[in-house]
Amino acid sequence: LNNLDGLNDKILKELETGKKKIKLGIFLTSENPPIITFARLIWSNTSDHERRYGFIFIDVKDEFFNEVRNYVENELLKDQNQNSP
Repeated sequence: LNNLDGLNDKILKELETGKKKIKLGIFLTSENPPIITFARLIWSNTSDHERRYGFIFIDVKDEFFNEVRNYVENELLKDQNQNSP
C-alpha cells in the first residue's frame, strides 16, 4: 500500500479511529485494473524500516469476492501445473 505513505499524520490518525472508511484499489495482476472496495483501518505499525497496515473490508460487493476467488483458483491451478511431473 504505497499510497498510504503519502498521507499526512492527521489523516492517518483519523483513519485509525475506525470511524472513517477508505476506498482501496487492489491490483491482483499488473495487466488488469484494480478491484475496488471500501475498508476501515484497524491497525498500523510504522517503524524506521517499514510501514504495515491492517484493514477490514466493508461494503463488499459479490463481484469483489468473485474476482478474488477466481484469481486464487487460477494461481493454484498454475502452481499445480508447474509442479506436475
